[in-house]
Amino acid sequence: MTMISKARRKCAFLVLLMCIMTPTDVVAQELIRFLPYLGGGAGLSNQQLKTNLQLGVNIQLSLPFGEKKNWYVQSGVGYGGFCRSFDIAESFEMSWSDRGIRYSYIHVPLQFGYTFRLSWIMTLQVDIGPYVNFGSSGRICVMSYTENPYTESYYYRYYNPFNDEGFLKKREAGIGLNVRLCVGKFRYAAGFVAISYQHGLTNLVKDNAASIPSYQEYERLISPLGGKMHNRLLAITLGASISIR
Repeated sequence: MTMISKARRKCAFLVLLMCIMTPTDVVAQELIRFLPYLGGGAGLSNQQLKTNLQLGVNIQLSLPFGEKKNWYVQSGVGYGGFCRSFDIAESFEMSWSDRGIRYSYIHVPLQFGYTFRLSWIMTLQVDIGPYVNFGSSGRICVMSYTENPYTESYYYRYYNPFNDEGFLKKREAGIGLNVRLCVGKFRYAAGFVAISYQHGLTNLVKDNAASIPSYQEYERLISPLGGKMHNRLLAITLGASISIR
């Protein structure tokens, strides 16, 4: 009886291991997935463009390629924010951390991807495609310092980055890449962690920026841009994948 019990336990363990490591056709039948996410990231461009928040929701539609429908197309809408600020020199007592460019945008991607089914409870998704960012709000803050024998003074000037006074383009486009690890019963709902990268192909600075007063002040008082600024965003997000059939 002891030998038979050991053999049964071994068989049960092998069956369980095969179930975990072998994708099932049932799991592969979802057609639409909703992926809300929240996270943050950092800019990798040499113009010191940084980001502070990423949130939104993507929608995936399975494509009718293959029996398991591993291919999908993805779109959605997201919100993000960028900033390019500078600290005051050590010789000054007043903080200048407010100086620089801050703006938020609406992110709209269109990506194609493939799902690698690692097991019945774990999948890896990789998708790539173009995106467009639409500037929604923000400000350009120029702070200057003047000194004379009698007094010291600081003054601020604020500009809307996207109107005629600002020097940033309202639309920016590029290529996005996402690598997403999902853990859970992927047929219904799963949690995921994702690494995303945006490579902007559009120069964020307007072509006629050299003739705009806010750009001239920014170059003179804050930091030279050289007429160029690009989106190079690397972000880590957490979210959920909710499937319907």
